[in-house]
Amino acid sequence: MCLARVPFEMASHVRVLGHVLGCAKPVGNTDLCNMAKLHARVLGHKAVYYDRVSHMVESHARVLCPYG
Repeated sequence: MCLARVPFEMASHVRVLGHVLGCAKPVGNTDLCNMAKLHARVLGHKAVYYDRVSHMVESHARVLCPYG
């Protein structure tokens, strides 16, 4: 999968996660980091991308669940 698709893939997963949690509680940074690492492994990206993906996931989580 192309690296350019990562933001779209992660945004869709965070959106689903937000709906599942009902935005009732914040998603911990550790959970977001683990999710980013899992997706990076599945998509075949190296560890260098983990932090970038993790920060992007956190940003999407804040936008999608601002009241966490």
